[in-house]
Amino acid sequence: MKTMSHIRPLLKKGMLLFTAGTLALAGSAFGQNAAQPENSYPTLFITGFFGAQWYQLYQGVNARSHSFNRGVTWGERWTEDVSKYWGLEQSLTLGYNRLNIPVAGNRQFSTDTVNTALTANALLYFTPRGSRLRPFVTFGPGYMWYAPRGTSTASPGVVQTVGLQRKGEPMFNYGLGLRSVINKRFGFTYEVRGTHSGSPKLGLPAGPVAGPNTLYLPLGGAENSIYYSVGLNYNLRVHDGYIPPPPVRDFDLSLTAPQMGARSASIGGNKDLVCRGDDVRLQATANGFGASPAYQWLVNGQPAAGGTGAAFSAPTTAAGSSAITVRVTGGNAGTSSASMNEAVRAGDRLHARGVPAGATTQWMLNGQPISGATASDYTATGAANPNAYSVQVSVPAEGALTSNPVTVNVLPVQPPTIQFAVSPSTVPYGTRIPLTATGRAVNNCNGNVTVSFAGEGVSGTNFDSTGVSGLDMTNRLKGQSKRVTLTATARDARGQTANATAPVDVTLGTEATRLDDIVFKSMDDRVNNCGKRLLLETLAPLVKADPGGTVILIGHRDERERGARGAKLDEQRVVNAAAILSANKTDKGKTICEAFDTGRLKVKFAGTDQASQTRPSLCGSSVTERSGADVKANDDRAQFRRVEVYFVPSGAPMPAGITGLVDAPAASIKKVGCPK
Repeated sequence: MKTMSHIRPLLKKGMLLFTAGTLALAGSAFGQNAAQPENSYPTLFITGFFGAQWYQLYQGVNARSHSFNRGVTWGERWTEDVSKYWGLEQSLTLGYNRLNIPVAGNRQFSTDTVNTALTANALLYFTPRGSRLRPFVTFGPGYMWYAPRGTSTASPGVVQTVGLQRKGEPMFNYGLGLRSVINKRFGFTYEVRGTHSGSPKLGLPAGPVAGPNTLYLPLGGAENSIYYSVGLNYNLRVHDGYIPPPPVRDFDLSLTAPQMGARSASIGGNKDLVCRGDDVRLQATANGFGASPAYQWLVNGQPAAGGTGAAFSAPTTAAGSSAITVRVTGGNAGTSSASMNEAVRAGDRLHARGVPAGATTQWMLNGQPISGATASDYTATGAANPNAYSVQVSVPAEGALTSNPVTVNVLPVQPPTIQFAVSPSTVPYGTRIPLTATGRAVNNCNGNVTVSFAGEGVSGTNFDSTGVSGLDMTNRLKGQSKRVTLTATARDARGQTANATAPVDVTLGTEATRLDDIVFKSMDDRVNNCGKRLLLETLAPLVKADPGGTVILIGHRDERERGARGAKLDEQRVVNAAAILSANKTDKGKTICEAFDTGRLKVKFAGTDQASQTRPSLCGSSVTERSGADVKANDDRAQFRRVEVYFVPSGAPMPAGITGLVDAPAASIKKVGCPK
C-alpha cells in the first residue's frame, strides 16, 4: 500500500519539471513581448480542456488504504483578467477513475467513479496583458463530489453491508500553466494542477465491522491528485487600446479658371410614324451648359406640363400636327478640376486654390460626389490612395437657348375596312367552296391586317355545305333549302376589327325512296292484303302528292319455283302489283285499286337474281289475310319471292345501280284488271 510519503517524491518531481519548462517559456515570452505595447488583448474568455489524472488516497502508513486508478479529466473554465498581472477564474472539472479497495489480503472491491469539482481561483501571470505567451500560477478553494457509477466488481468472499453513496468534501487546488494567444478570438492553455481534499467514505463504515472480509474504510486520511490538461480558449471580450492619431496635414489643390464653351440645344427621337395614343419619346441634347442644365419643353410655343427633363413624351391624344421645341437654361457653362496626388489620411485638411467668384465647389472621392462637401476647404474622413480625392469647380451658365422646332404629325386611329361576298351564293349540299374577303388598312396606324371567317359550315378559309345542319336527310321526296349567314372579320395589329356578312343558300335535291318488298307465297303471284296495304296506304299517297313522280317495280322468284308457271312468276308478280295501282276500282267508297298512270311505271323482271338487298314486309297479325294467303315469318325462302318497290320524286335521278328498267306492259296490266 502506497502512502503519501511514497507519492510525494513523484509529485515534487512532476511539479519541478513543469515549473522548469514553464519558466523557460516565460523567459522566452518576456523576451518576445517586452517591447510590445499594451494595445489589444482579451480580458474575458472561456476555456474547454481535456487531460489525464492521477489520484492517491491515504489514511496513514499502517492503515488499510484505497486508491483511484489513473483516469481522464475534462471541463471548462471562465477567466477574467482584472489587472495587468492578475486574473480570476471559475471552473467545473470532471474526472473519471476506477476505485480500488483491498479487503483481507488478496481480495479486492472495485467500482467506477465520477469526481466533480467546482473551484474559484486566483491567477498570477508572469507576463503583462497583450503578450502572446503568458505563464501563470493559480490556486484557490473549491468543493469536490465523489460519485460511484456503473456496476461494482468484488472478489469472492467480500461482504458489503451498505451501498456506495455520493459524497462531497472541501478541497484546495493549485498549479502552473501557460496561456498562448493565437489571434483576437482563439488561443490554447497548457496546465498541470494538484488537488487536496478530505478522503470520501462513500457511505461505507469508517472502521472494522463484525465479520471477516467485511468491506469498510478506515477513519481519517486525505486525498491528493495531479492532472495534466490542454484547453482551447475562446475570447469573449477583447480590449482595444488607444492608438494616438497621426498628425494633421494640410494640402493645397490648385485650380485653373473654368472656360465658357459653345452652347447648343437640339431634339432627337422617333417622330416619323406617329399614331394617336402612341408613346413618342423625344430626347434633348444640350452642349455647353455643364453637368446639370434645366429643360422646359414647349408644344406650339406653350410650356408642356411635366416637360422639365431631358426626355419628353410628345402628346398624341388628338390627331393633327404639333411644333415642339425645348428651352435649355442654367447648368454649368465651364468646369475645372484638380486631384490630390499624394496618399491622404483621415483628418488631413484639403484646400482648393484658385476658385473664381460665383463658382460652385464639389469635393469628390473615387469620382463620386461627397455629400455636403461644397466649401473650398475639406477635412478627409477616411484614408485614400493618391488621386482618390479631387475637387471640381463649375461656373454657372448665363441666359437660355431654344432649339429648332420639330413637327409631330399624329394620325387618327381607325378600324380597318373589309369587303366580303360568297360566290356562288347558292350551292348544292355536299359542295365545298373557298372564301375570300378583302381587308384594308385606313392608314399606317393599322399595321398588318388579317382576315378570318366564321359561321355554320366554315372551316378555315373554306365553306363546306356538309357542315350545315337542319336539313332532313331521312326525307328526300321534296327539295330542301337553308340559308346561312357567314361573317368575315378583318383585324389589324392594334386589335381593331371590322366585320362583313354574306348569305349562302344550301340546297338539298330530291332522291328516290325504296319501300319495303312485297313478298309472296311459294308458286303464287297473288298480292295478299299485306302487299296491298303497302301499295295503297304507303306508295299511293306519295304518287298522289307528286304527280310527276315515277314508280319502279322489280320482280323476283325463288330458284325452287320451277316449271312453266314458276318461270313466269317474277313477271306476273310485277303485273299484279301494277294492276292494283292502276285498275281504278272502288267498292262502297273504299278504294280497291288505284288509278295510277302506267306510263309513270318502270319495271324489271329479275328472275332468280337476288343480288339486291331484300327488305321483306311481313305484316303478321296487323293485317287480316284470307285463309292460307299470309306469308309466315319463319318462311326463310319468302325473302326471295318478292317485288322491290321504289318511288322516284319529280326531278330526282333514278336509283344508282339499277339497270335494265323498261316501261310497264300496259296491255298485260290492263288485262289483269283489279286483282282480288
